[in-house]
Amino acid sequence: MDINHIAEQLKVLGHPVRLTIAIGLLNNECSVTKMSEVLNMSQASVSRHLALLRNFDIVEGKRNGTQICYYLKDPKIAKMVKSLLEE
Repeated sequence: MDINHIAEQLKVLGHPVRLTIAIGLLNNECSVTKMSEVLNMSQASVSRHLALLRNFDIVEGKRNGTQICYYLKDPKIAKMVKSLLEE
């Protein structure tokens, strides 16, 4: 277990937009186009946030035709995000 990597992942998820993306990806794969529509942000801005999430092994993309569909890569991250939403 690399405690520094985990701390960095938590910092990355600490941004409201990136946390919102992670929440949205809990049960669904999604493209940048769809995320930008839902978040009301430019595709370039969403792509920058996704790049950080990818760099810290939080999300991964898979090609689906001409689009890349993103999903939460690490089940531990998914479990943690789900627990944050519990009341």
